[in-house]
Amino acid sequence: MEDRKRIIKGYLECDGSIVRISSLEDIMNFVSKYGKAISEMSEKDLDELTKRNSNSKEYITDDCNIIYMENPLILQVGTCIENYKIKDGTIAIADEAFKLSDWSRNASLKIRNILIPDSVVAIGQSSFVNKQNLIGINFPKALMRIGDQAFAGCHLVDSILFPDSLKYIGGHAFQFTHIKRLSLPTTVKKIGSFAFADCSELESIEFKGVPEIIGSEILSNCSALKEIIIPQGTTDYFEKELFPISKELFIEK
Repeated sequence: MEDRKRIIKGYLECDGSIVRISSLEDIMNFVSKYGKAISEMSEKDLDELTKRNSNSKEYITDDCNIIYMENPLILQVGTCIENYKIKDGTIAIADEAFKLSDWSRNASLKIRNILIPDSVVAIGQSSFVNKQNLIGINFPKALMRIGDQAFAGCHLVDSILFPDSLKYIGGHAFQFTHIKRLSLPTTVKKIGSFAFADCSELESIEFKGVPEIIGSEILSNCSALKEIIIPQGTTDYFEKELFPISKELFIEK
């Protein structure tokens, strides 16, 4: 019984970094060593954060009628709004948060700018899919995961800057956007299939590190692509992982 009383589930934030807490010992380690003994959140942990929780009784609605779950603070359901600043302390944006298929077409196109606080570590799948007027995206410095189709079809998105915390990019995450240049930090471990496919204006992509997993056709139909910058000595790896991309596009740096 004594051990059961010590079990705690939740998250702690410090300087924009989020760590998972499961015991009093974790809390003590966090306070004394800032998480030295706390395990890094896994892809599964991050995926669980963005799942819709319809059974929760701890919901709040802000004055823009956007719904959050408390403890931890997760944006659950968005609404028709042109410019929105997500609440400070939010750690995740739920799957399909701003998809809202019941909106009229005109309403669904209205979103233009979203300000995401640095506390957010995960953006759920299809959370901003097909928001064709979305132009302003800032990625928080603690962000670790971008879900499948999160920004697919956001045609006006032409510039993004990934934080050094990013580890997982979902399949189709930025498909059909107008990104022109990309730089992927060394922290990226996994890129899902078709992540940047059909980005017709993409001219340059730089891999600062070597992802452990690269899905199929992440750059398919990127007709303007002129260069793929990769680390020294990795051409063979990327030639295989990015098949059938022409070897002539690779530049070791």
